[in-house]
Amino acid sequence: MPVQTIDRSFWALDFDRCLGNTEALYELFAAVLHEHNIISVDELRAIRRKVEATGGSFNVVSYLLDHHILDEQQLLVLEEEYVRRGRLQETLVQPGIHDLLAFLDKRPGTHYGIVTQGNPRWQLLKIKAAGLDNLHCSVVDSVHKAAKIAGWYDDTVHAYAIPAILTGGATESSVYAAEVVLVDDKPQAFTGIHQATRGYWVWPHVQQPLSGSVVAEQVRRVENLAAIVDTESVA
Repeated sequence: MPVQTIDRSFWALDFDRCLGNTEALYELFAAVLHEHNIISVDELRAIRRKVEATGGSFNVVSYLLDHHILDEQQLLVLEEEYVRRGRLQETLVQPGIHDLLAFLDKRPGTHYGIVTQGNPRWQLLKIKAAGLDNLHCSVVDSVHKAAKIAGWYDDTVHAYAIPAILTGGATESSVYAAEVVLVDDKPQAFTGIHQATRGYWVWPHVQQPLSGSVVAEQVRRVENLAAIVDTESVA
């Protein structure tokens, strides 16, 4: 099917530590588990430390199910309460998020969606608790998101065919973008970045990044989401 329109840009927005306050989301879920006498906050914290000390990534939902600490029916009930309580809090999203989304909404020819990495159930649950489940979302299996985005590029039209899951399409890509802007907190996310992709590396810490944390020249380091709006507004 011929491409009729190539839009200006698509913004691929990371969730953990970019749009979402990952620690606050985790702590709220831990509190719900504790209050229902599933597992104490301290015990869960110790398990998490042990897993992460080995270089692993701790997925709380998978851990609870795999170790039979709760069953599927219990989890569904807890998830419902977690989401309900999450919607009542404003600290589960990062500062500047509303400014960024409002800016993108007003920008002609611009689409955006969440591109997050991790366990699909846990990622989507956090997104829902943070009140961002109205955004199109793709959960990917690799931290190297720029390399995945490079695979969207269609050389025949010199544009990116955005996956349907990120645009609300049925099964095939229907949105094409001249460029993709990747927003992420991990420098590894920008490995293998395509020439028509640019990015924002969100690094809010005062200290300098660790040695070896190098990103491509078309990736700018910013301290927060509001800084992205400021930068784009004067570009």
